[in-house]
Amino acid sequence: VSIYEANLMKAQQRALVWPHFVVSPNYSGRGFSFIADNYGTGPAIIESVEVRYKDTLIVDYDDLLDRINPNRQIGYDRLHMTSLNQTVFKAGEERQVFNMPWDDETREMAKQMQYVTIKVQYSERFKSEREFEN
Repeated sequence: VSIYEANLMKAQQRALVWPHFVVSPNYSGRGFSFIADNYGTGPAIIESVEVRYKDTLIVDYDDLLDRINPNRQIGYDRLHMTSLNQTVFKAGEERQVFNMPWDDETREMAKQMQYVTIKVQYSERFKSEREFEN
C-alpha cells in the first residue's frame, strides 16, 4: 500500500508542473502575428518545431513568406521574428514569435496563414515529451 501511495503522490506532483503549450494566430489593429503561450504550471522545454504551409515543410520564415507570395515586397525591416527551437517557456510565459504590420500586401498574405500548421514538440522535467499542433 505504501509503494502504491508513493507512486500516486509522484504522479500528483508531476501533474502540478505540467506545461500546456499553444501557438496561435493573432489578428489585431496593428497586424498579424503568431503568439506562443505556456498556459501550464511548469516549464515547457521546446525540443523541435515543424512548420508546414499547405503540407509542405517550411525551412525558415523567408521560405514561408516566399511560398505565400513569391513576389513579396515586405522584408526584415518590417517583420518581427523569433525562433522557438531549443528555448524554454516558463509557466505563464507568452511570446510573440512572428509579426507583420498591416498594409495591402500583408493583409493578402495573412489570408494564407490559415494554411500554416505549426507542430511543436516539447518536454518538461518529469514527463518525457509532448506534442502540440495548432
